[in-house]
Amino acid sequence: MHASIGVAAIAHLEEKEYDRVIMIHPWSKGGSENTNAEHLRKHFIRRLVDISLEGKKTYNIPKIEIIAMDCSQKPLEIATNFEYSIKRDADEYYKSQNHVKPEYHVLLVEESPSGYLIGAMSISGDGHDINCLIGSIGYDIRKPTVGEFKPDENLVESFQKIPLLGHIQDANIWLKNKSGVRNVLVNIFNWYNDGGNWEKSFKTIEISDFSGLSQPLVSSHVSDMVNLRNPLIESLGKHQYRITRLGRSIGSNHSNN
Repeated sequence: MHASIGVAAIAHLEEKEYDRVIMIHPWSKGGSENTNAEHLRKHFIRRLVDISLEGKKTYNIPKIEIIAMDCSQKPLEIATNFEYSIKRDADEYYKSQNHVKPEYHVLLVEESPSGYLIGAMSISGDGHDINCLIGSIGYDIRKPTVGEFKPDENLVESFQKIPLLGHIQDANIWLKNKSGVRNVLVNIFNWYNDGGNWEKSFKTIEISDFSGLSQPLVSSHVSDMVNLRNPLIESLGKHQYRITRLGRSIGSNHSNN
């Protein structure tokens, strides 16, 4: 709970459904920050109840809880305490829900302390099902490329998924005995690398022309990479595709091998 994250949190809650929401911060339970977090928690609930009553959307109001980590705001302190808090929560959930493992979505804004991302990386590397989404609030014109500035984009959809250690490990294991898929991924990565616009979409015929591989082969392997739990390629509809950030990371590693 830092900076403008509250705006992003309620936007996600209004559009998506979650079983639980954990509002986590580094301050103490007795501090004004925790009191304000409690006010925000109640505001979220009232907002969701109003939406449900207005008939805009019907869903179960998630359980919203607050965790005060009571630690300093140094990156490694936040990382260590965040990791401990989430792993403890996962263990308690697993025991109380007949050995069902929870899935976590960590929502960050660009101003969020780096400790949360460091902690999420470590949690993911230990095999927990965790995803991390990051975005910005407002119309920030300081973007490196024209294609990345989209003032009319939906706030929720503007948040991007960050590749975590567990995602990279899973992808490399999946690709280990799939030389054909690896070859297509590397060619897609090189096609993007040559063009320099990572937001651009592609058609499989373009990758076929670029690589010399047959279009049916490219299409088959692209479909495989789209259908993963953590996709390397995303489908945009109408036979248009785009490499994901995870795909960029894995493609870069294999293109250098």
